[in-house]
Amino acid sequence: MTLDFDPATARQFATTTGTYVAAEVAHATNTTTAAVDAVPGLGLIGADFRALLITAMTNHANHLDGCAHTVTDQADHVATYRAQISGLDQHIGDGLDVIGQS
Repeated sequence: MTLDFDPATARQFATTTGTYVAAEVAHATNTTTAAVDAVPGLGLIGADFRALLITAMTNHANHLDGCAHTVTDQADHVATYRAQISGLDQHIGDGLDVIGQS
């Protein structure tokens, strides 16, 4: 990761990812419900398939949410390191001024 990593953009990415993932899970739920209703005779097989698909989509959504939180955590670390580096730059500059005055 380079220092040009923008923490605000990372947070926006995490939020957007969560929104899209929630929409995909909702879409999968609605689509499979419609499919089970549209195909007579599926009965429990259709319901079981739908439940498995929704569980898989939810697990995937949880994984992506975890990834998005990791990106946000990294963004926070980058922001902290930037502040520390800025402080060190100032400290080094002050030290060089003292050396230059000696």
